[in-house]
This record gives sequence, C-alpha cells and structure tokens, in this order.
Amino acid sequence: MASFKGDDNSSSIPDRSLNLWDDDFVQSMETPYGGSEYRERLETLVKEEKILLKEMKTGLDGDLIERLEMVDALQCLGIDRYCQAEIKAALGIGLGSGSVTKNLNATALGLRLLRLHHYDVSADVLEDFKDKSGQFFFSEGNNDNNQNVIVDEHGMGSILNLFRASMVAFLREKVMEEAKIFSSTYLRQILEKLENT
Repeated sequence: MASFKGDDNSSSIPDRSLNLWDDDFVQSMETPYGGSEYRERLETLVKEEKILLKEMKTGLDGDLIERLEMVDALQCLGIDRYCQAEIKAALGIGLGSGSVTKNLNATALGLRLLRLHHYDVSADVLEDFKDKSGQFFFSEGNNDNNQNVIVDEHGMGSILNLFRASMVAFLREKVMEEAKIFSSTYLRQILEKLENT
C-alpha cells in the first residue's frame, strides 16, 4: 500500500517514491500473448500497415486527410513505433509550406501530428479559419454564424481536432489559445444540445 506524506492520514498527496510495479515484476508476469502465433500475427499486421502507408504515400489509395487519420489512428492504438519511417514519409507529402488546404479538419489534424513528430509548423495556418473581426468561425455544415450548433460527425471531428491541436501549443501562441477557447466552447454547446434532445 502506498504511503502518504504527513503524520496523519488527512493528506491526500501520495508518496511517489514507492513503486510496487517495477520492471522486474512486470516482466515476471505471465501472458498468453507471448506465443509465436501472436508474434507472427503482429509481424503480418505490421507488414500490411506499412503497405497501406506506402500506397497512401504514392497517392494510389487516398488523400491528405486519409493519411493524417491513418497516422492518428496508429498513434492512438500505440502501434506507430512499428512504422516510423512510413509515417514520416506519409506526413511529408502535401504538407509543405506551399500546401494550402481550407479544410479545418485536415489543417488542425495535420498541425497536431506534425508538431508531435517534431516538425516546425506555425500555428498561423489556423488564421485562415477566422472571420474579418478575428474570431474563429466554422464554415462546414449549417451553423448560421455559430448560432445553430452542428452535431454531425464530420463537424464534431473538425472541432475536436482543432481542440486537440490547441493542446500542442507553444507558450504565448495567441491563435492556439483562441482555438482552444473556441473549440471547447463549441464542443460544450454540442454536448448541451445533445443532452437536451
């Protein structure tokens, strides 16, 4: 049982110096997934994933948003470590400074993924999604100047990716702070609308 700081038990700050789950303990645990059939299946899946990424890279089977969503899914599943070279190649296609996409979903997802992969990407790409008064707007779907909150899957995905992109902000990046405020407010409005229906 982990001990807590302080003489009395009223403190809720755990003492992190005691770790019951050290590496030797974890490695000593038995698992049914260490067998050769599981390793072979993993190798097969990794090969198939690399082929998919290479096909996307060459443009045979997909566009920019598909590649970005594939990389995002691999990261979410925690299996991106098996195909880092293919991911780097997939991220490098069509995302250079000459690339101009007016799709909020692709822009926000691309910004976040590129920053997570240590690319130097300016958050200024999000300025394209502001109106003349400098406020963020959402032009996809029927939102009537943000009065009617959209709740379709595509719209929520775009706003969610904008919110997730705002999480990789650098200090004093005003546009990222504004993106976080806009997207979190928008997502709360969607939740309220869903709860009321």
